[in-house]
Amino acid sequence: SDGGFIRALNGNNSYGRYGAVSYGFDSTETTNNGTVRGYSLDYKDGTNIGGDFQGIVQSPDRLKQVSYVNRTSPIRIGTKTPHGMEDGRLVRIDPILPASWAAFDETTKYYADVIDSNNFDLYTNSALSNPADGTSIGGRSVTQVSITDITRSNPMTATVASHSFDSWDLLRIQNVGGMTQVNNRHFSVFGNTASTIDLRDADHSHIVMAKSGGDYTLTGSMAGVSHSAAADPAVTMYRGSKYLFDVDSSVSDAFYLTTQDSTSWGASSFSGEYTTGVRNSRATAGGRLVILVDSSAPSALYYANSGTNSMHGAITVQDPPNTNATSYSVYTSGGTLRLIDSGDDLDSAQIFAVGARADVIDHQPGANKLIIDNIIGTGFIGGDSISDSAGIVTAILADSDPAHDQYGFTMAFTGFSTYKPKAGGSLQFEANLGDSGYDSIGSYVIQTVSSYDSATGNAIFVFSQEKLEQRPAPKGQQVKIRYNYSQARLTGHDFLNIGTGNKTQTNYPGDPNQPPAQANEVVELAQGRVYYVSTDQSGNFRVGNYFRIDQATGRATLDASAFDLSGLTSLRLGSIGAQLGASINEFSTDGTLSGNSNFAVPTEQAVRTFVEAKLEGASSLSLPANAKSGALATELFMGFDIKDLNKNDGKNLK
Repeated sequence: SDGGFIRALNGNNSYGRYGAVSYGFDSTETTNNGTVRGYSLDYKDGTNIGGDFQGIVQSPDRLKQVSYVNRTSPIRIGTKTPHGMEDGRLVRIDPILPASWAAFDETTKYYADVIDSNNFDLYTNSALSNPADGTSIGGRSVTQVSITDITRSNPMTATVASHSFDSWDLLRIQNVGGMTQVNNRHFSVFGNTASTIDLRDADHSHIVMAKSGGDYTLTGSMAGVSHSAAADPAVTMYRGSKYLFDVDSSVSDAFYLTTQDSTSWGASSFSGEYTTGVRNSRATAGGRLVILVDSSAPSALYYANSGTNSMHGAITVQDPPNTNATSYSVYTSGGTLRLIDSGDDLDSAQIFAVGARADVIDHQPGANKLIIDNIIGTGFIGGDSISDSAGIVTAILADSDPAHDQYGFTMAFTGFSTYKPKAGGSLQFEANLGDSGYDSIGSYVIQTVSSYDSATGNAIFVFSQEKLEQRPAPKGQQVKIRYNYSQARLTGHDFLNIGTGNKTQTNYPGDPNQPPAQANEVVELAQGRVYYVSTDQSGNFRVGNYFRIDQATGRATLDASAFDLSGLTSLRLGSIGAQLGASINEFSTDGTLSGNSNFAVPTEQAVRTFVEAKLEGASSLSLPANAKSGALATELFMGFDIKDLNKNDGKNLK
């Protein structure tokens, strides 16, 4: 105990509760202190392609098509398909049209606050406490007045203190008490005085134009009529209303409005194209045509397609009816009239879930994991792809929790700048991050030290015993290394019936009343260590925790984590079921297999390189000069495409 050393040669422990116990350390020793550095990043077995990750590892940005952007605070994004976001995911918008939305571009990144599967709000900080303000995006300016009364009449009349609205202005009513039938609806100004506004019905409608067979299919509400995938329907638009036509990906060629019917149509001529109040005419798949119907719009328009006259439909344009409020509930209080959608509406945008990026500290292909640090973005997502900076080395992340606190045999640390840690030291995890610091082992003997940097104290340790997944070490957890820990060194030691108890319990000199407990032969506490080569009452042989032989069966057990091939000159397989024969003295990475050896085994990558090289060469083989007409020539393969074979005159046979 207390950092002492005991060495025993050809010793014995018989009976009793415990065999060798090593406890504690020298409390006067100045420890070498550091912290855990980085995280583990796990990928799926067999998915690593291209070799070793070095430098950085990154995951790609993921694209989502935007359906709409609400110019509110916070900005709300709607997507055409489920977005798959989670709270706090970093996102960016790109590209976005029209140009008046330029401030809302890919140079600014936001954090998502998920509302449902197709909607999320944007914030400027990861805590989701600072909403992204979109009220002025796209040149938008809001004019709003408070309502003091609304009449139950035809036309409906709203009373305000004062206003600056004009005829045909498109307004929206919100937050009215009592007469709730008018809330969140659009109206156009019919007539007005300094304090009253007569209102007509109006639309602010989103329409989806898709294709089925040779027809347009229209889905949406126009002039009080709902359409659901109707084929080239005749529709009505109100003057003073706004219609947003979203062109589906199924549509080929351009969507536009025209004054001419299908008999006057010409392919891609856009004859009679109507553009008054229209933005983004000739919209193609994924685009949006927007029209604010002018008060002077003709009574007959048509929607058309530049590629075919079969995708053509009639539009009746008319003044909207007066709003008939005679059956509405009585107005009681509150409400606002808002002049909305001044500025430009969003035409199109794409949203990207921003991928993650991190520095690679260490790559362990055998364990399918990286050790990483300095994560940029909102983290790595299970099942996503990763690559190095050049996109050459790739892998697929584990499905669940791929980035996590460290555990295993190999871990990264920092802060050991006083002096370089040495193999043989005992590392203990401290309780500085709300964790008890305790685990089933308590401390870990350092087997090797690599990648040490004296300026930062960065180092990678391989432990002689694995730190288990159940007690991972978070980044920043403090650690201490000691070298003066209690050590018992037992060579040729005999443990006889350890764990059978005291004299009464053992029934000495008769047979023990209880079975021996091998776990009690060696007890290590508080960083104490026992190094031993031993046998027990059954002749079972052990070298520490790493190698043992069961004398009853002859079975040998080797800790694979401690198995170092570097000291072997050959390897012969027998006890695992292989036939005895050739001895293996090399694991070869030669992708040409040029050695043609019976003593080397190629690695997985070497085999793949060899096979791919042969397959790539298959399409370039030609007939030899001495081949006879009508003969079949083969070289290294039988499968081929006849068009890839050439006669000796250079002419292709196909």
